[in-house]
Amino acid sequence: MRRLFLFSLMMILLVTAAQAIPSSLAYLARLRAAPHGEFQADAAGYRYDPNEPLGPQPLKPEEKAALDALAKRNGPAARLPVYTLARRYRGGYRINYNGNIIKVTPRPPARNAGAVLERGLLYFNNVRPGLDALYLPALEGLETLYLVKRRPGPPLRQLIECRNGTPSLSGDGKLLIGGLSLSKPVIYDAAGKKADGEYRLSEARDGRALVELIYDRPGLAYPLLID
Repeated sequence: MRRLFLFSLMMILLVTAAQAIPSSLAYLARLRAAPHGEFQADAAGYRYDPNEPLGPQPLKPEEKAALDALAKRNGPAARLPVYTLARRYRGGYRINYNGNIIKVTPRPPARNAGAVLERGLLYFNNVRPGLDALYLPALEGLETLYLVKRRPGPPLRQLIECRNGTPSLSGDGKLLIGGLSLSKPVIYDAAGKKADGEYRLSEARDGRALVELIYDRPGLAYPLLID
């Protein structure tokens, strides 16, 4: 189901002109199976707090089971990260998690694209030549997706700064930042083929690191969607 959703997402974004992006995102919002919260716009940008109650939801049995399992695992006092995204892509975003502030900014500075917000989905078009960024609210946090439209794709590097702790990699390739664990990126190509990406760290010291997402794998047909 998830692969079908992501492949549908890539196809819609590719065939949709920039001025029609909001209607496409509205359609994608209806495609998603899980209930979710919404971005809240304020002076700082767009804030997403997955801890806020969703209100009454018409849940399918499998959705309710997933939510019950999540609550059982996390416990009633567990708090999820809160995200604040700048109104323009170059400003990056901040994560507030258990008192730790994590700042993520593109490096080198990207095109200062403005956000398109529609029904809880946030889209930045052409942040680098041939690269779009998309943010989707999810049950346990915020999902970041990249659409790489052609080869060679631009490098995907971010400067990550943490108030507590320095970013690092686990033995199985997960990115560890400020108490959060991010799974290795997954890449889907134009034919629906799936491949693993990886994170590479450099200049990791004193609470900060330059993180590069490696996605250009042999045998993949562009465009690519990176999850």
